[in-house]
Amino acid sequence: MDGNKPLTTKAQPVAGIKDWFSFMKLIEFFRGVDWSVLVSFPTSLKDGAALRKWLGAVLDLCDTVTEATPTTVDDETALLFRALLEDDESWAAFHNLLVSMFVAEERDDEVAFAARGQECKALGEKVGIDPITIMTIISTIIALFKMWRDRK
Repeated sequence: MDGNKPLTTKAQPVAGIKDWFSFMKLIEFFRGVDWSVLVSFPTSLKDGAALRKWLGAVLDLCDTVTEATPTTVDDETALLFRALLEDDESWAAFHNLLVSMFVAEERDDEVAFAARGQECKALGEKVGIDPITIMTIISTIIALFKMWRDRK
């Protein structure tokens, strides 16, 4: 910044009416989303039924969000994850994997955590989701759970 030029605080005008309507549409979108599902996290990751119900509600929220995005990868991931949730065998495998990874992380057992890679790969092949995506979903759920559990 040049020390000889005065600092201006003049507000920039909205670029155009199209930008204004896009902004209003975005506000209306966020108003219509029921965010309360995010605060009704299950009290334990071991409660598979409660976790499954919560994740289903989160996916309902994701459906609203993915409809508003121009990309398709988020739609496809949500669709595949919903199929995993709705299939009892796939859900059981996912839930067992999630709990075992959570326990390993809580014990700071990196070897046990990393050993779940083969299980993740097998589940990914069964449900058609990339194992890295499964690991990312599990890591996100664990992080959310820890934030919820440790809140003050």
